[in-house]
Amino acid sequence: MEEARQQTVDEFEKILQMNGPENAHQLHHELGDIMYKYVSVERDNDGLAECVEELKKILKRWDNIGITDRGHWANQEAMFVRQLRNMIIYAMAITQSALQRDESRGAHAKIVLESDYAKLDDDQKAALQKKYGQFHFDKETGRGMTDDGNNDLVFFERNDKQFMRTTIVTFDKEHEAPVVSYREFEHSLIKPRLRNYAVAKKE
Repeated sequence: MEEARQQTVDEFEKILQMNGPENAHQLHHELGDIMYKYVSVERDNDGLAECVEELKKILKRWDNIGITDRGHWANQEAMFVRQLRNMIIYAMAITQSALQRDESRGAHAKIVLESDYAKLDDDQKAALQKKYGQFHFDKETGRGMTDDGNNDLVFFERNDKQFMRTTIVTFDKEHEAPVVSYREFEHSLIKPRLRNYAVAKKE
């Protein structure tokens, strides 16, 4: 307990000495813009990979933040800077997890790119063709789009076989990057079912 307390105190004291050119609130604003651009409900692997790299840069810039309040009592600026680093790491964890999860589920709707489609097995390709009919890949973005004249986006199907698992994220301090793994969980008593908001629930 004492070791953990001292570690927290040391982290706080280090923040009080930060004297770089970066503004914490500007970084916070940029973090929001990056996540909104690449990790909204509809996302694709190209954008997620780009976001991972952008977040690495944001985390590096955090080291060069400068603060003006160096007091120990109710220092809101120092607390915000401390929590900002946590926000960046959480954003990295969310983005890396989304990048590895090639499926659509809940608020995670992943668009199929031409590069993704080439890696799908025959059953996965057949499922997409059954759902969307004929589709093509946009020459500029590489995104799958339907051929019916509406140009609706083509999304990965839900994949229980590969992703009906608990996601575990740890943080590699040496490389300052999240590490995503999966763990099986017991769900035999409750059969997985499609989440469908378009129809009324049956009692």
